[in-house]
Amino acid sequence: MAIYEYKAFDGAGKIVKGIVEADNKKNAGEELRKKKLFVSEIKASTDKIGFSDEVSLLKIIRKIHPREIAVMTRQLATLLKAGVPIVQALSAIVDQLEGRPFQKVLIEIKEKVNQGWPLADAFEEHPRLFGEIFVSMVRAGAAAGALDVTLSRLSDFTEKSIALKHKVKAELAYPFFMIIMGVFVLGFLLSFVVPTIAKLFTEMNQKLPLPTVILIEVSAFFKRFIWLIIILIGAGCFLFKKNKDKKNVRDVLDKIKLRLPLFGLLMKKMIVSRFVRMLGTLLAGSIPVEKALGIVEKVLGNTEVVGIVEKARKEITAGASISEALKQNDIFQPIVVHMIAVGESSGKLEEMFFYIADTYDEEVAFAVDTLTSLLEPVIIVIMGVVVGFIVLSILLPIFEMNQIIR
Repeated sequence: MAIYEYKAFDGAGKIVKGIVEADNKKNAGEELRKKKLFVSEIKASTDKIGFSDEVSLLKIIRKIHPREIAVMTRQLATLLKAGVPIVQALSAIVDQLEGRPFQKVLIEIKEKVNQGWPLADAFEEHPRLFGEIFVSMVRAGAAAGALDVTLSRLSDFTEKSIALKHKVKAELAYPFFMIIMGVFVLGFLLSFVVPTIAKLFTEMNQKLPLPTVILIEVSAFFKRFIWLIIILIGAGCFLFKKNKDKKNVRDVLDKIKLRLPLFGLLMKKMIVSRFVRMLGTLLAGSIPVEKALGIVEKVLGNTEVVGIVEKARKEITAGASISEALKQNDIFQPIVVHMIAVGESSGKLEEMFFYIADTYDEEVAFAVDTLTSLLEPVIIVIMGVVVGFIVLSILLPIFEMNQIIR
């Protein structure tokens, strides 16, 4: 089957755009007429989903939110549990995604499954959307005959990961917004307001107080070199973006992230939460612990922690337990190691991993709340001191002139 893009009018006369799957253009038009759409334009889709066209692929992927993948996974699990054949289940989900970029990806996946591809292999064709954890879980679930259960676990994992990220971003957005606005206000005062007032003071040939002199010098420097400052900041951002993925640069950055005051502790908690939830999800999907750790290594996002996990995996392969292998580092706290040891001895390791993940998610939420409650007053105090200094520096000469006039 081919994919056709269309433009049509619905019953209310509203323009509708989307895609439809059909054997040919004529059948595509008939499918749209069944949906009571009046077609004004229809053509074969030129967008390629496969990796032969990286630009087209990235264009589609940028429009697909991880939440859509979580919803699709949940719906597919529900349909499979209800006994719906996999191709039919995928068709039902495709129909729901009318006109969305994700629809094109799922149409291709459905076609591959219809041709006899295993579902995991079809997902594996899109690694930017479905990572190694997702593909490995689907493959293991299909092999165990428990694909619906596996997909439900994957959906839980994705939804909780999204919720944690959203919580952190939402809580930190306001303090960072305050910082950005403070910088803009300060820049405006130093570039436009202070120079105007400073000009008046210099024309009066009056001896100025020290705070006023400092303010005028800082303002003059800022105004003189503002474009150079902007260019240097832009160049710094460009160089950082260009080199941040180089191994030596990334190693240094990852070490710094984990040792930042306040933020470092928050990052460690997020990494532990992500690690144990991923590992628990993989082990619950009947994936061997050595292979599971190998998969988790690739998606942790911090080279220092990856080194710790890689070392632990080698020790486990040599015969050590998970708890023994994760000891003696400042990422996995003794309480976490102890809880893993309890899970191993009781035979409920997966459940213990999920319990640790839920506990750490709560700790991350609490740490973010604490961090924002500390940041906000600190930012307000700093801005108050800076603006107060500017106001005082401007008012002092005025008070002195008042005294002379009297």
